[in-house]
Amino acid sequence: MGTLVRWAAAAVAAWLLHRHVAGTDLGSVAATARWGWVLVAGCLSTLTLAGAAVNLMAVSPVRLELRRTVAAQLAGGFAKLVSPAAVGAAALNVRFVQRAGALTPGAVATVGAAQLIQLATTVLLLVLVGVTSGQTALPRVLPGPGVWVAVGAVVLGGSTAFGFAPVRRLLRSRLAPMRQGLGPLGTSLREAVRRLLLAATGSLLLTGALVLCLAASVAAFGGAPDLRAVAVVLLAGTALGSLVPTPGGLGAVDAALVAGLTAAGHGASVAVPAVLVFRLVTVWLPVPLGWFALRGLQRRGHL
Repeated sequence: MGTLVRWAAAAVAAWLLHRHVAGTDLGSVAATARWGWVLVAGCLSTLTLAGAAVNLMAVSPVRLELRRTVAAQLAGGFAKLVSPAAVGAAALNVRFVQRAGALTPGAVATVGAAQLIQLATTVLLLVLVGVTSGQTALPRVLPGPGVWVAVGAVVLGGSTAFGFAPVRRLLRSRLAPMRQGLGPLGTSLREAVRRLLLAATGSLLLTGALVLCLAASVAAFGGAPDLRAVAVVLLAGTALGSLVPTPGGLGAVDAALVAGLTAAGHGASVAVPAVLVFRLVTVWLPVPLGWFALRGLQRRGHL
């Protein structure tokens, strides 16, 4: 039943994307594409693997080799196609850290911490974009004031709840396995700060490379991308892909990115092919390489 729901959601999202694509002559658009920018987008997509690898390595309780960790992230891209966004890759990373010598709680905690740091740096980046946006097209992409009021109410309510001892005890009990699993992070304050900063650097490299990759894809079709607007469009689109249960965010992310770029002022003749190129270089082209990486890691006993 779960698989049926995921593919039904993918079909609906694909139909929404088709509504954007139907009115665009992709043949003529491809003929006028600036292929140098497409190549730049492809090169930038490879940096996302390095960013994800550094993020994971920084919080791991055991030593992870960079080349193998990059290969695991490449294999995770293949795993995303057979599960909802982030679920398959997360399970693969847990297995990878386990095979490197970590106990199961430590491996789970490592992946959870890496994802938490990625989320925190993403939110920080979004806040910085909002603060520095000024009077650009960005407000048309951001949620309305009612959404921000709701978010503020949740934050205020959470802060108030944290003031009660029972809530604090519950949170500590939930976070205890993560603290135990990430033992090396707590050996000293200096070491913990160093590793957290390294993990945040990897997360920023991952997100920044994706933003620049989408911007290069827009430029490939004659658009003049505002990096701040592109950042918000990308973050909102990928967040939607994590919420909608489609394999690899199929259809959902594509439709959200097209809608976001259109709201940011780009016509369909730019937004649609830009998103298709972006998803091609970040999702589809790495798939065969991800399959070979997965098989290679399995043969060598790293997965």
